[in-house]
Amino acid sequence: MFELPLFPLNLVLMPYQPIALHIFEKRYKTMISQCIADDKPFGVVLLEQGAAEEERSAKPAKPHLVGTTAHITQVQQLPEGRMNIIVVGRERFRVHDFKYDLPYLVGVVEHDPLMRDGVVLPENSVRGLANSVSRYLGILERAGRIQASARNLPTDPATLAFLASALLHDVSTTQRQALLEAADLAAMFDELRAMYRREIVLLQAMLDVSDDETPTPFSPN
Repeated sequence: MFELPLFPLNLVLMPYQPIALHIFEKRYKTMISQCIADDKPFGVVLLEQGAAEEERSAKPAKPHLVGTTAHITQVQQLPEGRMNIIVVGRERFRVHDFKYDLPYLVGVVEHDPLMRDGVVLPENSVRGLANSVSRYLGILERAGRIQASARNLPTDPATLAFLASALLHDVSTTQRQALLEAADLAAMFDELRAMYRREIVLLQAMLDVSDDETPTPFSPN
């Protein structure tokens, strides 16, 4: 186990996912500056209760116990010590205890890899999820919700699972956190396949309705 500075937020960071953060609170300016100086990550954890900003919290902040290490890749320094940073998620971890002796929250954590030694997923399962992700992105492109882009999806099962989790648009933070907390890779694949099936059906139905309502150049008279 090791100690990890924690950043409780109203979002779920998945391994391999990049996100942009604006750092403006004093305690987090201190935390991020220390992480930059030490070239070390911090942990992003979803808030179970409370607010990310201290002054907005009616209740003490209570984070979930499973999160993702965030590695800082870009920093833009701003006036008054504020920063814009880009981080990339890397490893899933589980919190065993909290420490409160610093201005920011620190967790006593251990890495909690999704892929267990000796576990091999069937090739058709991996290929099936990759096909579902490609189809889902294709529907989003046709609906104009994302820009067209090349889709060379990873073949590594764990990387594919985390990417598939991050790419889902219309899911709640609770659903995304449940994916991050999956007991193992097989369970995560089962849930992802079910989620993608639902999302594809819903999006395709919405797209079909939109197409039916498109005016034609011909008069009905």
